[in-house]
Amino acid sequence: MNILLGIGNPGRDYESTRHNIGYLLINELSNKYNIPLKPAKGDYLEANIEIEGERVKIVRSLVFMNNSGVVAKQLSALPDFLLKKFIVVLDDFALPLGRIRIKRGGSSGGHRGLESIIYALGSARFPRLRIGIGPVEDDAVDFVLSGFTAEEIDTLTESIKRAIVSVEIFVKEGIEEAMNYAN
Repeated sequence: MNILLGIGNPGRDYESTRHNIGYLLINELSNKYNIPLKPAKGDYLEANIEIEGERVKIVRSLVFMNNSGVVAKQLSALPDFLLKKFIVVLDDFALPLGRIRIKRGGSSGGHRGLESIIYALGSARFPRLRIGIGPVEDDAVDFVLSGFTAEEIDTLTESIKRAIVSVEIFVKEGIEEAMNYAN
């Protein structure tokens, strides 16, 4: 089974911030497939969708970004968990708004949520879907915790649509094809 984990920060104060783009993607997938997210037996909400016969568990973490490893560890205990089918969705301020990138694995690139997941799983060998929110301005912390401007909404909407298509390609055709489409 494929597992898609969107990371962010819980609570109203963070709801519409750049750092929560992982949550946004999970919400959009839930809406597209008309399957609501429900509380799970861990620190997350989940829904099980099907993409061309393939089961996909979409997950929205309920812990703060820097503790995302807690949820990754809980998911890794599921009986059909495989690192190569576990995709983390996160923001990337080094990518311009509108760009998306899928990678097989690698370093955290300084992203604290990703660092937490790598530490919890004891491996960096899992796919990740980075969604651009940049370019970062002066203070990175203030920037990622800020909302999108009215002028950015159309670009944001298009990047979320492309990210959803990337996930669907990943599930149907594999990471190579998804990387070719996204990158």
